Amino acid sequence: TRSTMVRAMAVFTALFALVASASAFSSSGSSFTAHSTPVSFAAPRSTRTAAREVSMRARFCDLTGKRPNRQAMAVTFSHKRNKKVQAVNLQKKKLWWPEGDRYVTLRISTKGLRTVEKYGIDKAAKKYGLDLASF
Repeated sequence: TRSTMVRAMAVFTALFALVASASAFSSSGSSFTAHSTPVSFAAPRSTRTAAREVSMRARFCDLTGKRPNRQAMAVTFSHKRNKKVQAVNLQKKKLWWPEGDRYVTLRISTKGLRTVEKYGIDKAAKKYGLDLASF
């Protein structure tokens, strides 16, 4: 039929264009010559960044282990549903640890802070199984 012939002609034209463009970059019979040495596109390594390791920590509470809710939906007026992330309310706090006789810096949620205020840092850490000596 006519539609089959049109489709076959389109495929033939596409193949011919592909072969023609591939032969234009071949080294035989062309003014284009390939480089004998490979070209590197990688950025040079900096000695400053190699000496200091930068790591991105995940956004979760050090005490309670709360993580962002990635299952949430934002519902519009027209009732369209779009995915959204409900982040944890994290605070970076330096808390006094009397048993260790030093400060510990924690990335802690506000619920975790309330737990620390209620029970104390040592009891709260034991409740959630946290080793404060590693902080």
